[in-house]
Amino acid sequence: MPKNLPVSMSKTLKLTNVIMKKCEEEDLKDLQKTVIQMSNFIQSKGMKQVGPLIQRTGVEFDSDGNPQIAIWIMLQSSQFIQKIEKPYQIESGVKVPDCLYVHYAGLESDMRVAYEKLHVCAYEEEINLSGDNYTVFINQEDDMMTADIFMEKKLDE
Repeated sequence: MPKNLPVSMSKTLKLTNVIMKKCEEEDLKDLQKTVIQMSNFIQSKGMKQVGPLIQRTGVEFDSDGNPQIAIWIMLQSSQFIQKIEKPYQIESGVKVPDCLYVHYAGLESDMRVAYEKLHVCAYEEEINLSGDNYTVFINQEDDMMTADIFMEKKLDE
């Protein structure tokens, strides 16, 4: 596990032509299948997938006001897809400014340490977080993982 995880206090995540799918429980059971289906959808529209898989994790509230963890899978397309079908959504651009950021390279089982480090930095610097995290999965070979992790700061109200 890397001992040094330098944190950037203000990094912007920029994505273009983003295909998104909110994961249901069955999607999470076989995440790789869900990602392959999304990639095939992009190809079926005559486009190419650009860049790696991005996972957005956040908190949403159900109709009773109870918090629920929501996971979105995101892929970028070479061009904007005009006709999008459910369960997918598309955004021409996603920009998440002023995030806490860390680059992680190490064992997949230790990746939680990078998230914990960002939470500790936010606590120490008295930074309020929105609850949304974006993980850009750069590379994975066997148990080794490389990822960029962005934690969105809460906007001042």
